[in-house]
Amino acid sequence: MSDPALQGATVSLMVRDARTGTTLYQHNPRTRLVPASNLKLLTTAAAMDVLGPHYRFATQLLSNGIRQGDRLTGNLYLRGLGDPSI
Repeated sequence: MSDPALQGATVSLMVRDARTGTTLYQHNPRTRLVPASNLKLLTTAAAMDVLGPHYRFATQLLSNGIRQGDRLTGNLYLRGLGDPSI
């Protein structure tokens, strides 16, 4: 935290014991920041491990309407099922 490269940077950090939840270290723990790239890498690795490399998110197109030929009378609903790009 005392590295000159961090001079003027806003840093927020909290380290907790994974088993007990006890806070081991904290620095500006209530400062809200956009997640760092390193955290995004961990999230991606966890998703790859759980979902696998060929997983595709499903998105459903639903309707409560009546189809007559090429016309739909009613409502269309787009149901996202977790796709982070939507």
